[in-house]
Amino acid sequence: MTDPRADQQADRQADHRADPAPPARRPDASMTLLLEVMQRPLDPGYAEVHARRTAASHGSAGGVARPGRSTQVAVAIGAVAAGLALATAVVPLRAPGDEVSPAVALSAEITDRGEQADATVARIESLRAEIDAVQTEALTDDTGEVALLDRLQVASGAVPVTGPAVLLTLDNASTAGDPVAGDARDDEGAEDGRVIDVDLQIVVNGLWAAGAEAVAVDDVRLTSLAAIRNAGQAILVDQQPLQPPYEVVAIGDAAAMRTRFADSAAGRYLAGLQQNYGVRASVQGVDEARVPASGLLRLRYAAPAPAVGDGDGDGESSPDSTGTTDGAGTDAPGQDGGGR
Repeated sequence: MTDPRADQQADRQADHRADPAPPARRPDASMTLLLEVMQRPLDPGYAEVHARRTAASHGSAGGVARPGRSTQVAVAIGAVAAGLALATAVVPLRAPGDEVSPAVALSAEITDRGEQADATVARIESLRAEIDAVQTEALTDDTGEVALLDRLQVASGAVPVTGPAVLLTLDNASTAGDPVAGDARDDEGAEDGRVIDVDLQIVVNGLWAAGAEAVAVDDVRLTSLAAIRNAGQAILVDQQPLQPPYEVVAIGDAAAMRTRFADSAAGRYLAGLQQNYGVRASVQGVDEARVPASGLLRLRYAAPAPAVGDGDGDGESSPDSTGTTDGAGTDAPGQDGGGR
């Protein structure tokens, strides 16, 4: 009787001897991908196409094949077409267009505006000359002289005036003193010894009454529209602040004006200021002095007030209508501004 385990072991040994030995494993088997990239960098399909194109381009003698005549013609036609297209696109860019650049347009506009301004200035000068001629003709008297025009220009302050004059200077007192009986100015709020606007108003009006033809205070021409006002510690003459001493220039007959001024109420008022408040004042006549023209002249003219029944339908006209074009009346001569 045989042993079954021994038989099984013998069978296994026989099978092992019958199987061939497995092939030996390559040492670089784990680097297959890297080897493939290094040994065959070009895909087999691309390599095959390259080989066919190379074989077709070489002749039987191994020289390089030249392109056919049809290919050369096609290339020449394509080059000519490309050149024509490029020229067609570039020519409009280099050619001057209808639209002018902004800088050129601005320069042309500046030139035009300058010419227009010059023409306007010339037109203004021409019209001004015509106005002067018409004005002179209208204001000429029967003798052919323009005496009326000269008087109006002097009275309105339109022209400077030179001639004999009275120089009157007013200055604050060096020290303030106690006023004596018979106060010369009825102003309890006035500071002792200081010249105020009322003092200057009375003195200027006294010079107008004495026969002055033109008056200026510190080179500020007085007209019917100029006023003398007080603003704090300063005196405003025609809206211009002045500082003491105040120099009043009155053009006219110097000797006659000095006599009339001394005998007038304004002269006595000035004497009271000197005696009671110590205000410093001097009056003297000179052979020639100059009064400048007014700095600002505004043409005004009057029109008749509407008659009764010509109003807004109520049958009455405004009782305080002045008839002036700007709705503001002028100061009366000798009132508040020394105007005449």
